[in-house]
Amino acid sequence: MTPTSKEMSAIAARLRDQGAAWTTFVVDEHCGNTSNNRVGISPAAPMPEGDTPGPTVYRPCWLRNLQEVFGENDPARRRAATEELYTEDGVFYDPSKGVCRGRDEIDCLAGAIRVTHPDFRYPPIAEPEEVGNRGRVQWVSGRPGEKPDYAGTDFIIARDGRIAALYFFFDKLT
Repeated sequence: MTPTSKEMSAIAARLRDQGAAWTTFVVDEHCGNTSNNRVGISPAAPMPEGDTPGPTVYRPCWLRNLQEVFGENDPARRRAATEELYTEDGVFYDPSKGVCRGRDEIDCLAGAIRVTHPDFRYPPIAEPEEVGNRGRVQWVSGRPGEKPDYAGTDFIIARDGRIAALYFFFDKLT
């Protein structure tokens, strides 16, 4: 049974009081998991201690994610990129499709997007921004040479040089 938004807010407040940086409410509904709907909570990866990575440590990984995972039509190359760029327990949050947990579900989602939009590309519209192991990438999507169909921002948390959590938001086209 899925909790109400009031119950979810109470859970989130309790976790914040216990020191969690953020929470994720998970409902597994796609990639064949309709019989296993559940709600779970995941704390954020801690900020690295000691030397904080410089401003370009994670940017190449985040840009590769746009092209090699979500922009790749070849399933074997897309899967290899997913394995390389995401942690084993990586989480991808999509506001319209829910949450994907783990490389298998993330790869499944990227493949489903490619089936419906095989010729779309995802060029960044600004340099990725990075603070420690967190950052964001703003991008547009559409057919090359045409006006973009939509825009988005990925907010990313990295761990061990890979994407541990990615929160995708749709943006308004300007």
